[in-house]
Amino acid sequence: MMQTAVRWMLVSALLLSFDATAAGIDVRLVIDVSGSMKSGDPEYLRQDVLNGLGEMLPAGSRAGVWAFGRMADVVVPHGPVDDAWRRSARAARSTIGTKAPRTDLTDALTKAAWDLGDASPDYSRHIVLVSDGRVDVADDASSNDAQRRAIVDKLLPRLRAAGIRVDCLALSAKADMQFLKQIADATHGQVTRADTVAAVKEYLATVLAGLAPAGSFAVAASATEVTVLADRTHGAFVLTAPSGARIDASTMTEDVAWFDADTYSIATIRGPAAGTWRFTPPDARVQVWSGLGIAIRPDDTAEVPTVRVEVTEAGAPIDEPRLADIVAITAELKTLYGTLPLEVRPLDTTPPAYAVDLGGTPLTAADQVTVHAIGKTFERTRAYTERIAHPIDVDIRDVGDGNAGALVSVNVPELDAASLRVLGSTRAGGGRVKLVVGTKQSAVAWLVAIPHLDGSVDVRLKTLFNLLNGKKFEVESDPIHVVLPLAEPLTVGLDLNGHVVVDPVRPPPVVAPEVEPETNSQIPEEGAAAATVQSAPAAASAHVEAATAAVEDSRQPAMWEWITMAVVALASMGLLAWWGMRSRAGTTTNALDATLARYREALASSNGKPAGAATT
Repeated sequence: MMQTAVRWMLVSALLLSFDATAAGIDVRLVIDVSGSMKSGDPEYLRQDVLNGLGEMLPAGSRAGVWAFGRMADVVVPHGPVDDAWRRSARAARSTIGTKAPRTDLTDALTKAAWDLGDASPDYSRHIVLVSDGRVDVADDASSNDAQRRAIVDKLLPRLRAAGIRVDCLALSAKADMQFLKQIADATHGQVTRADTVAAVKEYLATVLAGLAPAGSFAVAASATEVTVLADRTHGAFVLTAPSGARIDASTMTEDVAWFDADTYSIATIRGPAAGTWRFTPPDARVQVWSGLGIAIRPDDTAEVPTVRVEVTEAGAPIDEPRLADIVAITAELKTLYGTLPLEVRPLDTTPPAYAVDLGGTPLTAADQVTVHAIGKTFERTRAYTERIAHPIDVDIRDVGDGNAGALVSVNVPELDAASLRVLGSTRAGGGRVKLVVGTKQSAVAWLVAIPHLDGSVDVRLKTLFNLLNGKKFEVESDPIHVVLPLAEPLTVGLDLNGHVVVDPVRPPPVVAPEVEPETNSQIPEEGAAAATVQSAPAAASAHVEAATAAVEDSRQPAMWEWITMAVVALASMGLLAWWGMRSRAGTTTNALDATLARYREALASSNGKPAGAATT
């Protein structure tokens, strides 16, 4: 809740700090490439900042990129953001290094604000500073301190007076956050630290959301869908596309879904045009979602096995009290023995969340929960598989266009997270193709792409990491066979030798035999004894033992029943005999022992018959 509140406060501050009459966005990205960034950005997330800005800036905006060490140099010339500008930004990734001597921050900010006294009324100017905040213009500390004071006392007040805001982004815990905060506060900006690719993207989305003038919002070129939720307190809500096209409740196209309630309107536009979208009334409270998704995680606080579900925007839970009116949540559980619906109930939390009851049984690696979020104008679906904590977990998922991605997570105590790297290779069609180095997703997880080179590929993953005591590991996995496109997610556990670890499988559920209720009808006494029928209690879940009463009947079993019982008996005797020989030879595996133990328990609980056999 606190994180969401802070994020809304930051966005509100960004909106209030800009000229409401300005029509366009003007961003100057200033990137530190000095030697100190080896520790200030060990994962080279600065390249992801540059990539993300190129993808997310809307058409019609202006931007430029500078890199600085001893002095600042233009990396991507300032100008309109179009296809040519984006190509230049992508090509500039290779120039972002950590070899420049010194760190002259004054020169960098001055060159990025070259038009300090010549503001354009059509654009709001904005500097995004990516740095560790360390000033290094000379060997003596007094010279460095003098530049820091000059930046705070002289340069920043001029930037603020000109309406140029500076937002600061640190990429590691080793940055001088206090100095970066001074810079941001002096210009009504914000300071943030991001140490993953996802956090970098969320930062950029927050910044760009705050740059749009009142009565409008920006849509990035990378957006494939946008959902707009607006209050209806001052008349009908109307959207205007960058082209000038009007969109409202009467718009009838296959790319626009619109719903009006008494107090709000919600619209989803598929394939929205990049640029500035306007809305009326301009003072309407509007929320814009372009990264709607579903988050699923185990709820360890619940008394019964439960997963917690949240509707998210760019990975963060949506803090909207009306979410229960806008979105309906359903869920189902798929096991080796079929699919069944699950109970979903809303939780009294902020942001809104939902509890999905797993039916009294913890998930295994063979189970999958699928959650559907059905909104008034949109739908989302996500599948979730419980992780079994091995030294290394591999979660292979479909990522679109027939391609897959392998998320490799390391669960080793005393892991030196900064040392973690993951590489991959795949063999398809008789050849060996090297894959790109994985990308960091969190402190303990990297993602490796698996391209759709062939319908069937063998993937090898190499995981490299150190422990805090300096011990090094290079774990190359056994080949993992993947059929593309994936029909369903694939979860694999690895030991520290790279061998696949077999997970236990959910045992078959014990099903109580169906019996007829007792009636008053009389059984013929000729040649037969009177019999009574007792009802079996209902099972509370698939893993609760069902007590069944003995049923006596005078009729002779049919031929197919004799055959069925004979086959079951022979199979049971064969399994038990084989197990005995394996045990005497000392070769029984733990997984086999567990499976046979469950089988024997099932036989005992059903009076010598396997679960589901007919009772006669």
